[in-house]
Amino acid sequence: MRKYPEIIRETIQSSEVRILHKNTAEDRFLFSELHKKTGCYMNCNSFCSLPLTVNQQTIGAMNIHSGEKEAFLSQELDLLQEVAADISFAITAIHERQQRRQAEKSLREHETQLMMIQKMEAVGVLAAGIAHDFNNILQPMLGYAEISMDDAPKDSMLEKNMKEILTAGRRAKELVQRILIFGKKSEQTLEPVYISTILKEALKFMRASLPSTIEIRYKLNKESKPILGNATQIYQIFINLFTNAYHAMENTGGILEVRMSDIRIGDQNMIHLTISDTGKGIEEHIRERIFEPYFTTKEEGKGTGLGLSIVYGIIMNHDGQIDFESAPGKGTIFTIFSAVYRYFRASACCQHIGLAIER
Repeated sequence: MRKYPEIIRETIQSSEVRILHKNTAEDRFLFSELHKKTGCYMNCNSFCSLPLTVNQQTIGAMNIHSGEKEAFLSQELDLLQEVAADISFAITAIHERQQRRQAEKSLREHETQLMMIQKMEAVGVLAAGIAHDFNNILQPMLGYAEISMDDAPKDSMLEKNMKEILTAGRRAKELVQRILIFGKKSEQTLEPVYISTILKEALKFMRASLPSTIEIRYKLNKESKPILGNATQIYQIFINLFTNAYHAMENTGGILEVRMSDIRIGDQNMIHLTISDTGKGIEEHIRERIFEPYFTTKEEGKGTGLGLSIVYGIIMNHDGQIDFESAPGKGTIFTIFSAVYRYFRASACCQHIGLAIER
């Protein structure tokens, strides 16, 4: 005796209606429990399976059980087929609506990303126009400040003032270099680099800078393969994200957690990295702006509004992806994806900032 799952499978495969009537004679003469053999319910005497078809393709089956013997007359079958057709249409409409919503969401995300890239490029063009002249102005200022500091009496007010001038000048020079990242105008040497090694160096630096109220937790994959990138810029990504987490937990303390793993998306091996904090989180009305150049919620003098913009710019230049989740009072999680570099020589990795190779 065939079981109902087999009949349903045949309905889907053949796109034809299947009807089964219970053989009551077998019950009477053989005292069998046919419902156990067929998979039907105890009071089921008839069973009908109708294909749900859309554009000549079967997407499922509508199955009807009846306690009546020899149910499903031809007129009833016609009505059931109309019902099946309506259900098929409804399923298709829902599916198409979901696809349309997903496409619209994807389009909005791409438009947002394009607008962000255009803003980055605008800043880059502006930076490229002024960087050369600004550096020419800074160089003699820094040079004369160094000479004046060497000539100043030791521990004098003049020496102290010269140190402040030098510090401010070096910050200005560093700021120009950071802005240049947006326009890809700075020299960028790409080579195979190990993310886990750069992360350890950045965490080591931050551990010495963070207060004891902030705990650092991390889980890294030492066996991960390298990515193709610029070690100095990747290091800057982590320092900026760690600093951002510190500012979020500065007054309350909390946990800075870093997790790294290997995943596969399609035919591409990827590095999956999350950096999370338990700080104050990001308000919903400003989430769309956090990667904008010069946008900051910090007090005056505490931030330039370039930290996350630089992170975004570097990751885009490395053909990576970054996203985040956040809620007020629940912290923030930044997620980064980067493709694994397929062809590399281990000895060539991580040379630019003197990082040790751990394999």
